[in-house]
Amino acid sequence: MDTGGQVPAGSLHIPAEPRPDHVHELDYVPTAPRYDAPPRQPESPVERTHQFQRAKQRGLGFDGEVLKQTIIKKLLQVDRPALAEPLIRCHTEATVKLCTGCYDPKVFYNRCENFYCPSCAKRLANDRRKSVEWWGQHVTQPKHVVLTARNSQTFTAATVRAFKEAWSKLRRRAFAKNWRGGFYSLEVTNEGKGWHLHLHALIDAHWIDSGRLALEWADCIGQDFAIVKVKDCRAGDYLRELCKYIVDGNQLAAWTPEQIRDYIEAFKGQRSFGVFGALYKLRQEHRKFLDEVQADKLTCECGCTSFRFFTEAEWEWFECVNGKPSKVTSARRAPQAPVVLKEHQAALL
Repeated sequence: MDTGGQVPAGSLHIPAEPRPDHVHELDYVPTAPRYDAPPRQPESPVERTHQFQRAKQRGLGFDGEVLKQTIIKKLLQVDRPALAEPLIRCHTEATVKLCTGCYDPKVFYNRCENFYCPSCAKRLANDRRKSVEWWGQHVTQPKHVVLTARNSQTFTAATVRAFKEAWSKLRRRAFAKNWRGGFYSLEVTNEGKGWHLHLHALIDAHWIDSGRLALEWADCIGQDFAIVKVKDCRAGDYLRELCKYIVDGNQLAAWTPEQIRDYIEAFKGQRSFGVFGALYKLRQEHRKFLDEVQADKLTCECGCTSFRFFTEAEWEWFECVNGKPSKVTSARRAPQAPVVLKEHQAALL
């Protein structure tokens, strides 16, 4: 069909450069631009970090899948396939959950739930927020405390353990005898000037002397001085800082492959969130709260708790045999079970 010399919309195709025979397929990167390829990364680590921060401020942050693929590629560059494998498998298998009460189908994907996975970060951060809100209800005199340490050029698991041991040492000192309890969260940044590990804590105490805290904390971490911050949070403005995850996904993807490797290996198997003092005794109540939250997730909007689960192939066959199920919107009309052939009935049970 003659288009008058114009290329129809959506039909533009730029062929990739043929792969040379001497180049391995996994190492080959086409030079032709691709519509689904992430933007070219700047060479300077500082420039790379600023680029992601500016995109986030404009509300144009990169999609979690793009960030995940960037992290996977960088982990493979430093020969860490075991760290990249969970991210490669994450969000690749779909499961359909069909309510047996109203026949409302919902699709969800498998999750790796690793702390360095951008695709799982949103859900993990949401779970962290619910926990922080629950713990915060048991703090009568909340004080938001920030503890920092000098930047370091190396970052290992020993660095994290030493920081946490200093934090435990501080809580055991006479200075902190009026701390009834609280909880803490670790966070790390790297903006080109080294690793900056710091701690956010919500402490139940009537008064915390920031000057004395700076001296005590500096002695615990072996420094001549340390920068700390104390803020009264009875207004409840502590959620934003304490609900943060260890590293923002935009920042993590902007790091070099070596930095991503060091960060993951430093925090792997270590807790970044914990409670102490009087709140430590409430762990069983907190577990009950988490169980209730999980039970709510397993309850349909219609109140039913009975579901049937299908893989993508099973769901495609189910729709072919029974047609697409429609959600029952009227409470007066009893839900009709889909017709299932007897020879295939066992496959659905």
